Amino acid sequence: MRHRLIALILLLSAPLFSERSIHPTKYEDQEEILENGGVMLLSSKIHDVLIYQTQETIRGRRANFFFSITHYGDRPVNLYFESLTATDQMGRPLRIIPKRELIRSKKQQTRWNLFASGLVECLEADRANNAGDTTIHTVTRKRERVRYQGDERRGRPINVESAATYTSCGVIHNEAERQRALRAVRHEASARNSAIVARQQIFEEDMHSHYFDAQTIYPDENFAANFQIEIPKTVEKDLQFILIHLDLGEERHTFAFYTKEL
Repeated sequence: MRHRLIALILLLSAPLFSERSIHPTKYEDQEEILENGGVMLLSSKIHDVLIYQTQETIRGRRANFFFSITHYGDRPVNLYFESLTATDQMGRPLRIIPKRELIRSKKQQTRWNLFASGLVECLEADRANNAGDTTIHTVTRKRERVRYQGDERRGRPINVESAATYTSCGVIHNEAERQRALRAVRHEASARNSAIVARQQIFEEDMHSHYFDAQTIYPDENFAANFQIEIPKTVEKDLQFILIHLDLGEERHTFAFYTKEL
C-alpha cells in the first residue's frame, strides 16, 4: 500500500508532457539510409556524421539519439561536450544531458531501491519471527445425567441432564522453523540488494563506454556515442522540430527531426 501511495504521488507530481513521435527529416545535401526499418541521416563534409534516434518517441520531455563520426582529415580534431548542441525550430536551446547527471540520478534511484528493499526485509523478517509458532485450539464437551426421586408421593423419578463446553488454546514454538524462515529472508534480501547494485554498476559501465563525452578523434578513426536531450518546459508546447548541431573544427553538421504529438 505504501509503495502504491508513493507511486501515485510521483505520478501526480511529474511534469505533464504529451508523448510525441520523432521523424528524421533530411536536408538536400544529406543522405537517408534505411536499416531494419529505421532511418539514419548522413552528412558528408570533411567528416562523415551519421545520426539517428534510438527511441521512436519523446517521453517525459526526453529523447535519445546516437551518432557516429568518421574523420577523413589529416589532423586530429577535438570534440568537446559543447561541440554538440540542440535547438528547436525557433532557435531556443534544448539541453544535452551530461553523463555525470545521468549517473547521479541513477545512483539516487539505486539508494531508494535499497531503502525500499530494506523495508521489505523488515516486514518479511517480522513474519518469519512467527513462522515457528503453531496455535493449538482444543474443545472439550462434558455431558451429565442425574436421576433422583423428585416426587415421593407418586414414586416417579426425575431425570436431569446437563452439558458443558470448555475451550483452550496454546502456542507450540518450533525454533528450528523460525531460524529457517529468517535465513530465507536474509538470503532473498541479499540477492535482491546484489541485483540492485549490479544494475547500477552495469549502467555506469555502459555510460562510460557508450555515452557522449569530450574526445579527440584521429585521422581515419571512427567515434560513436549515445546522448540524451531534454526539452525545457518553456519550449515543449511549441515544439515542432529538434535541430541537432555538431561542430567539428570549422565545419558544422545540422540534423532535423520533426516531432508530432501522438
